This record gives sequence, C-alpha cells and structure tokens, in this order.
Amino acid sequence: YTFKRFSPEKIKTIPPPPAIYQWETYLRRDITRKKHSTQYLLLNALIAPFLAFFLSFFIKGYHLTEEGFQYSFFHNENIPQFLFISVVVSIFIGMVVSSEEIFRDNKILIRENFIQLSRHSYLLSKITILFFVSLLQSLMYVVITNSVLEINGILLEFWLILFSTFLLANIIGLNISSAFKSARIIYLFLPIVIIPQLLFSGAIVKFDKLHPIIAKAVEVPFIGNMMPSRWAYEALAVEQVAFNNLEKPLLDAKIQKYDAKWKHDFWLPEMYDLLESVREKKNAPEIFNDELQKEIKSLEISCKNCPPPLSLDSQKEDVKKFKNILSNFKQIYLNKIQKADLKIEEFINKTGEENYAELHKKYTNDALSKIVRNTYDTRKLIFAKNQLLRNYEPVYAIPESDAFFNAHLYAPYKKFFGKLFRTLYANVLVLWVMVFIGYFVLYFDLLKKTSEKIGSFFSKKIKR
Repeated sequence: YTFKRFSPEKIKTIPPPPAIYQWETYLRRDITRKKHSTQYLLLNALIAPFLAFFLSFFIKGYHLTEEGFQYSFFHNENIPQFLFISVVVSIFIGMVVSSEEIFRDNKILIRENFIQLSRHSYLLSKITILFFVSLLQSLMYVVITNSVLEINGILLEFWLILFSTFLLANIIGLNISSAFKSARIIYLFLPIVIIPQLLFSGAIVKFDKLHPIIAKAVEVPFIGNMMPSRWAYEALAVEQVAFNNLEKPLLDAKIQKYDAKWKHDFWLPEMYDLLESVREKKNAPEIFNDELQKEIKSLEISCKNCPPPLSLDSQKEDVKKFKNILSNFKQIYLNKIQKADLKIEEFINKTGEENYAELHKKYTNDALSKIVRNTYDTRKLIFAKNQLLRNYEPVYAIPESDAFFNAHLYAPYKKFFGKLFRTLYANVLVLWVMVFIGYFVLYFDLLKKTSEKIGSFFSKKIKR
C-alpha cells in the first residue's frame, strides 16, 4: 500500500463523506469500542437493576395486622419517597453513563478536525447509543420496582416518564462531557446539577416555604419549572393518584365535587366575612367585587338584579342583596356536590362495594394520596395578589390560569391556549423540549464557551 501525505490545507479541500455515512461510521466505531470494554458493559447492564432491587427491597415497608406483619401497597408510607428517589436515580444514572462520552474522544476529535466532519453526525451517534441504553435501563428499573412494590396499572406511564428523564440526563451529561477537559472536574460538576433537582422539585421543600424572593403561594415558581425533577415527579405522583385504573373513571366527578366543596366550605364563608367588613367600614371591597364577577362568569349565570359594585359607602340594602346572591351560590354548590356524589355512588354500586374496597387498596397509596391532595396543610384558602386562592385538593383542581407554567403543583391537567392536556403528556412534552434545548446547547458548545469565558475572567482577576 502506498500512502500520500497531505497538508492540512490540502485535506480541507477534500469533500467530507455524506452525513448519514459519517453517522454510521461513528456509530460502528463507538459500538465496537464499547463491546470490548467489559467494565462499561457491566456498569450499564447492572446499575439500573441493582439500584431498582436495592431501593424497592428496603422501601417495601410492612405494616402490623391481626395476622402479623404484611405488605400492602395501600399502607406503604415510603411510596412518595420512592417516586422521588426514582427520578433522582434516573438523573444520576443518565448523567454518569454519558458524562465522559465526549471527553474520552477529545484526542480523536482534534485529529479529525482537519477533515471537517459533521458534528451533528457525531453527536447523533452518541445519542443513538444512549437512547437504547436508557430505554433498556429505564425498562429494567420500572419492571423490577413495580413488581417488588406491587405498583399496579401504570407500568407504561411510569416507564415513559423515567425514560424521558434518563434521556434528558444523558443530554446534560454530554454537555458536561463536552465542556470540561478533566474527568475530576466533570464528576465534581455532577452534584452541582443534582442538588438543585432535590431542592426545587417541590417534593422535599414546598414551593411556598422557599425564600420569599422566589416563593409562590400556590403556583410553581420559575426556578421550579426549570427543574426536570419537578416535571417528572409531578407526572408520576398525579398519574398514580388520579389516573390509576380505579380513579380514572371517577376523576371528572371528583373534580366537580371538590371544586364545589371548596367554594361551599371555604370560599363562601370568606366572602361573607368580606361583606361584614364592608358593613363595618373596615375593609376595601375590591377583592369582593373581583371574586364575585369571576364566580358569576364561571357559573355562567346572569346577575340582572345585582346592585352596583360594593364600596365602603354602600348601604345596608346593597349588602343584604349581595348576601342573597351568595345564598343562591350556596345552593348551586350543594347541588353540584350531590350530583357528583351520585355519580361516584353509582360507580361503586356498579363495581360492588367489596370489590371497590379491594381495588382501592390495590391501586391507591394512602401516603401519596395525602400529599397530592394536600391534606396535611390546614390552609385551604390563601389570600395573595388580591385574590382568594385555592389550596385544597390540588390533584382535583383545574388550573385557573391559561398560562401553562402558572399551574399549581399536582394539577391533573395543564391549560395551553385554553385547552386542557393531561399532566402526564404535558410534563413528558416539557421533558422532551428540554432534551432538544439541551441538544442545541450541546451542538453549539454553549456550556463550554460559557465556562471558558468565566474561567478567563477569573484568571484575569487573579493575575491583577
């Protein structure tokens, strides 16, 4: 064989092969190298099933009955923690698997830079392998954990959420791998990514308990919406509580029931108190007028005989007329509650009371249900932004705001352009949008460029 020596200038004039051919070449080369790495194969094959069995075995809490210690999915108080740990495990495994992928190829990439090969083909070859690795890892994790913990009816949904989280973590790991030149720095950077996922997910620290600068009374703050863990955990929790095989047929009836019940038990008494404060000349009535108009609109009723908007100068007759309006609302809410209760009762009778009780224990986890329904919080109504906000049964509350990102945590649906989308699909869509944004950042090496600018800035400061 004879070889010709080309200068870098000469090489640059040679047209590169087609992008699809480059992708195939990169893919074959990467697979061949990984096949010969026993350590890599063992790590990827065992890490997901090992963690799945380890976590589910120790989280499988038994409860004491008359017959001794027994396991029941309904009574397992560790399920909420397990769901959140599963999200964290997905992020951790996804980043660890991919965090050195590009870093290992640095020398090869420098040599191949002269040929002007497609970065797009190179990155897609990495993502293709990681896609299938994450698919298998997430599937093994879900099958093992759901089997051990007896989580029924949401296998496919559970897998879809965790697979999306795995893949997003892969993209984050590739960005980190491309940005830094040292393996030590790469693994030091991983906790910087994971810790905010723990803090701003809404699972450990409630969003209204954060620092007042970012805390929100009911809505999810901006920083929470930036966290993949928030979208993944919420989707898992809502899917398990509101869309399991037993609760899904009852969801619409329960949404109607708890909406009317909140207004009857909490909103109406607060409106009566506001009326009393107007009568005693103690408080400005703007909030009363706004809330009343909003409720008239939501009930789609007319108020032809309504007196003019309340003011501190309103007469007792006006206050009395408004009390009559609120009394009519009370009857409307009671009718809605009764109608919803009838639907629920019909479903239970059709299923059979004993069968329904068994299915309830099979598909419902009491601890998770209490968290998602917010039963631990005594504040069912919150006054904020000159509004009376609902803090009651959030998993059965339709978001009032049309803004997609302004929905409260554990909402069963998200609103987008006035239409409702199931939280599972909405949240998975957000995770995939994050995947594409992460690929955009990776393709243009924005994290690397940012880190280099920050490094050069501080090095100049140190030299001075």
